[in-house]
Amino acid sequence: MIVALLLQAAAGQHLPHDVWASLSISASLAHTSETVEFLRGGTGAAAGDVILRRTSRRLEDAPRVTWATSRTCAGVREAVARWDALPMPSVVRPGDPESLVMDGEGYTIRFYSRYGAEFGTPMELSSNRGTPLSQWVSGTLLLLKPCWTDNRP
Repeated sequence: MIVALLLQAAAGQHLPHDVWASLSISASLAHTSETVEFLRGGTGAAAGDVILRRTSRRLEDAPRVTWATSRTCAGVREAVARWDALPMPSVVRPGDPESLVMDGEGYTIRFYSRYGAEFGTPMELSSNRGTPLSQWVSGTLLLLKPCWTDNRP
């Protein structure tokens, strides 16, 4: 078994204006990906309602977008609560062993982070399979599995 870990905690790119956090999984050799975006409240969102947008991509197919909302699925609120228990990576120091993984499944989360009431800055964490982050992403996706619908809330 190849044991490999590529963790990165770095300032990421800004998220789209309507997104406050996202998680994704991609399989490089299969050319597939699934991204879940946690949307900011919009004109269609009731106070406190949470809306998620999932985009699934397959090599030859057009992207497929599905939706979930806390109005119809309790798993959405549970997924939001999981953001408070993110598994943070270790700092890589000079001389620490590192392995580069060229294929496999990639897991990425993006969100705004801050201390206290400071202005939030973008953060991105990435890893391969078999890591605490991959388990966190997979667990969150499992919670959301019964929530998805083709109907936009």
